[in-house]
Amino acid sequence: MADLKQLVLAAAGVFALLFLPAAVARAAPDDNQGLIAMGLCSEMEPLINTLIDYSYTKCLPNITGAKGTTFIFITEKPIFAAEASKKAWVIVVVAAVGKTLNDKPSYRADKIFFADVSMAKDKSYYTVSAALAKSLQHKVYSGQMSAEAMWGQISAALTPYTATPEVKK
Repeated sequence: MADLKQLVLAAAGVFALLFLPAAVARAAPDDNQGLIAMGLCSEMEPLINTLIDYSYTKCLPNITGAKGTTFIFITEKPIFAAEASKKAWVIVVVAAVGKTLNDKPSYRADKIFFADVSMAKDKSYYTVSAALAKSLQHKVYSGQMSAEAMWGQISAALTPYTATPEVKK
């Protein structure tokens, strides 16, 4: 299990450091955005890993400037290989992100990236907006929407993303 966790971290780290534009946290020296983002990840991970106990999930924040933080979630098992596990995992991640961000309404977040380790190795992810996560979590929590309706909106919004290496001149 420890080896798989290290692999998840390594795959996510490679993605964050090499392939996303502005992937390195660029907070001003007096700005605590990086620490806050790491704290938010440390709140979301246990929520996800408690509910989805069949696969370990890691959260990595990526501060992207004025748009806010992008949160990258990578899970160690091939979640996307089976529709039921994909649906459950993505709903739980979106709900955890939405709850955490709704509890901190002034925090700016941009996108959520999802992948399992095999996808991350290929630099392939899915993404949705953090604003959608906040909205859906609030609607489900307040009884305005079912989890099935939530999944319908998430699946309609899931956008594939493949990172391409930067060309060095």
